[in-house]
Amino acid sequence: GMLPGWIAGHYTREQSRVDLQPLVEASGVRMITASVTAMSADTRTLTLSDGQQVTYDFLSLDVGSETQTEGLSALGVRLLPVKPLDDFFDQWPEIQKKAINQKDYALVVIGGGAAGVELAFAAQFALKRAGAQEHVTLVVSPDGMLNGHHDSVRRRVLAYTRKVGIVLYQQAATGVVDGLQFSDGHRIYADQVIAATGAKPLSWLRQSGLSLNEQGYILVDACHRTQ
Repeated sequence: GMLPGWIAGHYTREQSRVDLQPLVEASGVRMITASVTAMSADTRTLTLSDGQQVTYDFLSLDVGSETQTEGLSALGVRLLPVKPLDDFFDQWPEIQKKAINQKDYALVVIGGGAAGVELAFAAQFALKRAGAQEHVTLVVSPDGMLNGHHDSVRRRVLAYTRKVGIVLYQQAATGVVDGLQFSDGHRIYADQVIAATGAKPLSWLRQSGLSLNEQGYILVDACHRTQ
């Protein structure tokens, strides 16, 4: 939740994190800093990104999700999904440097939910404060911006978007080599596209042996249990 504030410069990277080590030591548990790359529910085994395997009797999963970037892959290195957050933390300072050193830097945020809106505002604020000659564009779906929020919220956000000079497109878009193409055939150039386009389940869940729903997320009962 502090990511937009970090982008805008209100918080440092350190302030946006929680130091787990003192909690780990106080609790007497073991912490491993790695990512899960595979899982076998049959053998109760996790395979980690550093190559080690961890077995369990009971497992609590809070692994989050990835950013849904279907239709945007043609952007290549111009595409930066908001998740995983570690990658975003590493790449945003580089984007900011390029924007400062390049005239008319075109940054596009795609995603009309609260995350996309906040990221667009935060990025525009940060780049303008840094003296960049930026063009920030927000692309939302045909359903509109902040769909599901109260109409008064949507009106205020739309008015603020116009006030700060963020260009708004309300169309379906796909990625092309140098930007985005809309459903009506119109194209826009982008030096960088930040995707806050919703969530998709982690790919390794498909081979985990866990029960999954139609979307590929873990299927749980009323007590959040699965097998």
